[in-house]
Amino acid sequence: MLREDLFYRLNEYPIQVPPLRERRGDARLLGLRVIDELNVKYGTRKLPTKSLLRYLAYHTWPGNVRELRSFIRYLYLRADGDLLSAPDVVQTVPQADEDGLLIPAGWTMRQAEDAMIEAALARTRFNKKAAARELGISVRTLHNRLSDKDA
Repeated sequence: MLREDLFYRLNEYPIQVPPLRERRGDARLLGLRVIDELNVKYGTRKLPTKSLLRYLAYHTWPGNVRELRSFIRYLYLRADGDLLSAPDVVQTVPQADEDGLLIPAGWTMRQAEDAMIEAALARTRFNKKAAARELGISVRTLHNRLSDKDA
């Protein structure tokens, strides 16, 4: 009963929030906020490069804030040093269009598989079970591919 009442009260004042692609400056600020949250969580001090800040501002973010958070977290967890850079990821994780994943010409099958796995993990917010289901493979196979990649 309380929820229904709250719904109708809040519905009196609808708030329109445009998608992230229409708020380029917000994507940059949100990205910085996510990096700060991860720095606090992991007790580190990683910083974005200028190229990453430009990438955050100009990427269309079809998945809105969830995609942005997943992307930043992916970068953060994969970074070797204290700098988070866009070119590294742009090369390793091709952007998806409406039809699916784009694989650059000249890539090996292994590189394409790795990109598909990384994209599925990013889309599922690093949920390995969901990523494996999306890829049509078992969780064990996904774990094996990930450990082969890290070796």
